[in-house]
Amino acid sequence: RVLQFGQTPLTRPKPGRWTISSEVKKSISAEEKEGLGKAAKVFSWIETYLKIRTKKGDIRPIVFNTVQLLLAQYTAYCWAIGLLVRVILPKGRQMGTSTFWQALFFALCELRKGYHVATVAHDETGATEIFGKSKTFYREMPSSWPVYLISEQRSRMDWASESSIFAATIKSGDALGKGATLNAIHFSESANFSDKGTDADNAEASILSSVHHDAMSIIVHESTAKGR
Repeated sequence: RVLQFGQTPLTRPKPGRWTISSEVKKSISAEEKEGLGKAAKVFSWIETYLKIRTKKGDIRPIVFNTVQLLLAQYTAYCWAIGLLVRVILPKGRQMGTSTFWQALFFALCELRKGYHVATVAHDETGATEIFGKSKTFYREMPSSWPVYLISEQRSRMDWASESSIFAATIKSGDALGKGATLNAIHFSESANFSDKGTDADNAEASILSSVHHDAMSIIVHESTAKGR
């Protein structure tokens, strides 16, 4: 393996224009080049087509910030070397990490057939807030790239291509793992999962058992600190 952890395998001369670094491209294998090319296409699509709502209420295109760029480069590295994307992320507030993962999952649902994602939050408010990002992505898509859903519900979206995203809370317990086979899970505010007596361990084990572990599977735990 030529590509090493800590490298910056992709370059982005401007938002929406991701490419493999010319220096990296000279020395990597065909398999690594394929993985990086896939990542470059996904991240270019995200910054070209997806929009977010700012804290001021404005709608603007996604332009990855410094933290999001680091997450993108790490994801690209994993795809290049065939490493499953597994992330435990202690985060600060307002850094855009939840937005990054929701954007990535929305993109994979749109660009791949039959890709299934679960977003699991510690409470209903958190689930609604995070899933709202994907709702905004869908509703603000430009006419040049229409997204075809067969169903849009309060906490679920289903694509005509058989992809889907749904949001739930950890309080759902064993029911979390009784749906369709999943390709990705976004656990949000994991540090709060056991609050108020919730059996978070069994609930997490249940939903993890439904993940199909292939090259494109992603599992993310992210949480702000509880301060204790």
